[in-house]
Amino acid sequence: MRVGDRIIASPSGRTARVSRIVTFDGDLDYAYAPMSVTLTLDDEIDISRGDTLSLEPPTVGTEFEADVVWMDERHAGPGPRVRDQAVDQNRQPRASTTGSC
Repeated sequence: MRVGDRIIASPSGRTARVSRIVTFDGDLDYAYAPMSVTLTLDDEIDISRGDTLSLEPPTVGTEFEADVVWMDERHAGPGPRVRDQAVDQNRQPRASTTGSC
């Protein structure tokens, strides 16, 4: 991300230009993962925890594949049922999947 880039906030779809990229050590011309920066935008748009910023519109899908890390003392062998649920900003379920571990 560079100063002057137009960013898109999702899921709102609002756009703004990056006017400053601020760090503890001073302003930068560009930033990249995994840097910790503060972006100053040329327009006041509402960006909340969980929102994403991108240079291109995000790709929206109905399916995804993931590797799940089991963080329980019980064995995750066949049998236990798990449920993964994604929510939107209104905390309403958008997608729900159930599978075996």
